[in-house]
Amino acid sequence: MTVLAMSAVLAIGQEEEEEDLDLSLSLWDKSITLRGALGYKDNVLLSSAHPEGSAFWQTALDVTVFRLSLDGGVNFTYFLTAEDRRYFSSDEIEKEQLLLTQAKLEKPIGDDWVASATLQYLYADQVYDASATELILETLPVKSHNVQFSPGITRNLPWNSALELKFTLERQYFNEPLDDYWEYGPQLAFTKKYGNRSEASLSYTFDQREYDQRREVDLDFFAVEGTSLAYEQHEFEFDLNHSWDEERRWRSRLRFVFELNDDNATGFYDYNRYRLSKRFGYYAENWQATVEGKILHYDYDRQPVFEGTGIRSTWEYVLAGHVHKRIWKQMNIFADTEYDIAESNYALEEYTVWTLMGGIDWEF
Repeated sequence: MTVLAMSAVLAIGQEEEEEDLDLSLSLWDKSITLRGALGYKDNVLLSSAHPEGSAFWQTALDVTVFRLSLDGGVNFTYFLTAEDRRYFSSDEIEKEQLLLTQAKLEKPIGDDWVASATLQYLYADQVYDASATELILETLPVKSHNVQFSPGITRNLPWNSALELKFTLERQYFNEPLDDYWEYGPQLAFTKKYGNRSEASLSYTFDQREYDQRREVDLDFFAVEGTSLAYEQHEFEFDLNHSWDEERRWRSRLRFVFELNDDNATGFYDYNRYRLSKRFGYYAENWQATVEGKILHYDYDRQPVFEGTGIRSTWEYVLAGHVHKRIWKQMNIFADTEYDIAESNYALEEYTVWTLMGGIDWEF
C-alpha cells in the first residue's frame, strides 16, 4: 500500500495575539488490484441432469481506501470488489457479475468504547440455488440487489478482548420468480486476540425476515391464500484465525456456524443448518498457497421430499485450492481450483461442479 497523505494543521499566529495550536492528524492509505484470468467451469448452470461446460474470461477489481485518525477522530474504511465473468460457449448463460461495496465509520469514545456505522451494497447476477428458503427446487440465473445498514457499539475489555453489539437493517431485491424481503435484527459478538495476531470470536445473531408477497406453504406444497410468509432466524458462529509461528507464515482459519430457521406457519421451511469450514495456508514473502474444505448441511424438520417419502435433507461439500506468486514488483500470477458436490434425497437437487482458473493481477 502507498501512503497518500499525512498532514498537520499548524496554528496561525497574529502579530497582536497568539492563538492555540489546532492539530489535526490523519493517515490516508489505499490499495487497488486489477485481475484478469482464464478459466473453465464444467457445470455452468449447476444442473443435475444436463451439465454444460464452458471456458470463461474473468476480470476483477479490488479497491480499499482508509483514513486512520491519529488524534481520536473518525476512522473511515471503504472497500469495493467487482467481478465480471464472460462465458465463451454456454447456450444458457452469457455472463456472471458480482459487485460488493462497503463504507464504514468508527469513532472512539473515551478509552474503551468505539461507535461504528456500516453501509453495504451487493449486486449479483449469478446462477443461484434458492431451494433452501424458496419453493423452487432447482438452480436458476438470478439478478439481485442487497442494501444493508449496521450501526454498532464496541466495548474494549481486559485481556485483549472486546464485546460488540450491532443492529442490521437489510433490504433484498430479486427478479422474478423470487420475492423481495426486509430483514432486521441484532448481533452480539465477543472477540479475543492472542499470540502472533491470532483471534477467536463467538457471536449470536437474530434476524426477522418478512417477505413482500410470498404466502405461507402447507405440507402438501400449496400456498395458503391470505397469508404472508416470515422467518425467525437464530445463528451462532465460532470463528478462529490462528497464526502458528511468530512470522505468521503458517496460518489457519476454522469457522463453524449453526442456524435455526422457523417460519410463521406450518413449519414447511423450518430447518437446522450446519456450516463447517477449515482453511490452512502458507504465506511467504513472495508467494502463498492455501487449501480449504467446507461442509454444509440442511436438516429440515417437516418439509417432505417433493414427490417422494421422507423428510428433506441436503449436503454440500467443497474443496478449494489457491496459489499466488509475485513475479515482478507488484505483479503476481495465481491459480484457483474448486470442486463442489451437492447431495440430497431429492435427486434433482444434486449436482457436481468443477472450476479451474489462472491469471495475473497487478497491485498499484
